[in-house]
Amino acid sequence: MITTTTVEWAPGRTVTLRHLRGHRSPAVLLAHGAGVDQDHPLQVAVRDAIAAAGFPVVTFNYPYKEEGRGRPDRADVLLDV
Repeated sequence: MITTTTVEWAPGRTVTLRHLRGHRSPAVLLAHGAGVDQDHPLQVAVRDAIAAAGFPVVTFNYPYKEEGRGRPDRADVLLDV
């Protein structure tokens, strides 16, 4: 089961997290690459495979994808998220 949560990471700026529970550790934080988002078929396949192996996994969209922009944010913004 996927849990979706919206998190405010800076005033007025949010990102969407998707979390799949697992019984093993550590949890895996899976970031998407430039040009795709957390719902891209490859990202979903990797996420689901990690979860099927029993690991909790969290995916998220970087702000530029969340806000519908095509160009990635500066590195400091990406790291802040």
